[in-house]
Amino acid sequence: MYVLRLPLIALFLASVLLVGWMTAHADEDLRPPKEKLEGADLDRIRSLVQQGKLLSLATLKADILKRWPGELIGVTVDQEHGNIVYEFRILRPTGQMTEVEVDAATGKLVEIENE
Repeated sequence: MYVLRLPLIALFLASVLLVGWMTAHADEDLRPPKEKLEGADLDRIRSLVQQGKLLSLATLKADILKRWPGELIGVTVDQEHGNIVYEFRILRPTGQMTEVEVDAATGKLVEIENE
């Protein structure tokens, strides 16, 4: 009887520890950090836009503001997983701040974040 209970108790304790660990680390962002681009990197991006390998910021800006109307507060250029990403910060008419990330090469939506 005790032989059967021991594995069940061990399994129960392991699951309690796992749930505790998951709860403690639930707020951690496990994605790799974004790399801010500046200086020579931005010159390289301009060159890639001129070569047609990246979409222009102006083209994507117009599309983004059509889909998410509001006041454009700022734009940053980041590199995520080797891809160039434009991040648009838009103050919506409701007062909500929306961040829209778009892949600069394809124009595909990467992430939307409402704050």
